[in-house]
Amino acid sequence: MSFKNLSISILFILAIPVWAKHSQKHRVHKSTVKHSKVYNHRDSEYKKAVAESQIKKMAKMIYKVEKSVDEDRALRLARYIYFQSQKHKLDPKIIIAIIDTESDFRQEAESSTGDLSLAQINPDVWVKEFVRLNKGGLDIERLKIDEAYAIDRMAEILHILKDRFAKNDPHWYARYHSMTKKFKRLYKNKVKRKIASILRPSRKTYSQIIAQNKAQKN
Repeated sequence: MSFKNLSISILFILAIPVWAKHSQKHRVHKSTVKHSKVYNHRDSEYKKAVAESQIKKMAKMIYKVEKSVDEDRALRLARYIYFQSQKHKLDPKIIIAIIDTESDFRQEAESSTGDLSLAQINPDVWVKEFVRLNKGGLDIERLKIDEAYAIDRMAEILHILKDRFAKNDPHWYARYHSMTKKFKRLYKNKVKRKIASILRPSRKTYSQIIAQNKAQKN
């Protein structure tokens, strides 16, 4: 064998471990990517299932305090409340209790002081405040007709109040209605009674509650 052929053979032999290592890494990488996609899909499906379960629980909470809300609307409102409570880290029971206290879940509700929607938001107060805090403003006409938007703006208000007062006031949510001591106390008691109704144990399933409410309406 010539010196040249011998050199080529040696280089080829030395290169085998490097090539094999690279090939193995490539196979491992492809396998990892494949498994990662599977796990991400499963994780996404699990989160979706959890969300749907929570939304049904919230619809049941709505039925407990307001039997006039039909099944489709209860699920729709529960979905809005679920995502806003997740976004702003709020207790959904507080949102549901306040809506029922404020308007009995009537989107068309308008108070003598100009509070609008099922969330009873006062434009005179919150238009300026949202602009001042750079929170996206307040579309009054949309607030009157769009339940999802009303709950979005309500959750933003509760988030602001929680940030300002929760550290020193366990009943910070009562400030949603009034900052005065007297009315805040009265409002707190109303909301707490609603929350107690939500928390009251019930042996009936979600489907049974729906059937009962339909029977009562008929």
